[in-house]
Formats: sequence, structure tokens, C-alpha cells
Amino acid sequence: MKKKVIRVNAIAIAEMLKAAQEGIYTSWELVEITGLTINTVRGYMNVLHKAGVVHVCDWEEDARGNRTRKVYKLGAGKDVKKPKLSQQEVNRRYRERIKALKLMKDLNAIKTVQPAASTRRIKEAMASNESSFASRA
Repeated sequence: MKKKVIRVNAIAIAEMLKAAQEGIYTSWELVEITGLTINTVRGYMNVLHKAGVVHVCDWEEDARGNRTRKVYKLGAGKDVKKPKLSQQEVNRRYRERIKALKLMKDLNAIKTVQPAASTRRIKEAMASNESSFASRA
């Protein structure tokens, strides 16, 4: 009797298409469902998109707040364009990044001062302990 060879990627692709039939998903959600790497899922979704099997129905925000994650839906349809930020929003985000960098720099400056003070106290304590041991002997 012949063994039936089942490829892992074939199972993962089947799960990905099944999920696409049930709703709308980002590439990261499909990674969780299939267990494939993000690059593999993106590659498959790009091929399916070019073939007209799926289309982009929305864009989600990533961890940095940028709307860069495509949300795919099964079936032919018109892709939703990626929303662009206004110049005001770009400027606001820039100011926030600069403020956060300045805060981190200030905190790092404080951290570098504190260890020096604690090191000095440790040396003083060791010196006093040595002198107390010397006086006992």
C-alpha cells in the first residue's frame, strides 16, 4: 500500500483559504492560524492578490500607529487605497518622537550619575569595614 504524502505547506494553505472564506484577516492573523512565517504568508497573499482571489478591504494600524497592515478579503473586489496622513499629523508624530528621545536621553543621564554615587558609598563602607577589622586585630 502506498503512503499518502501530505505537505505541511499544503495544509497551511488550505487553512489560510478556509480562514479567508470565513472572514477578513491581516497577514499576522493568518500567521497565527497557519503557523507559517510572516514572509511565507505575505508571499502567498501577494500571489493570491495578483490572481484576483483576494482583495484589500481595509488597512489596520501597526504597533507604531501607522496604517500599514493590509486586511484581506476573499473574492474579487476593488482594493481600498492606503490612507495618507495629513501634514499636521506627520508633524505631530515627529514632535512626539523628538520629545520621547529627549526624555530617554535625560533618563539615561540620571542613570549614569546614580551608579557613580552608589559605587562611592560602597567603597566608603568597605574602607570603614577594613578599618574596623584592623582595630579588632
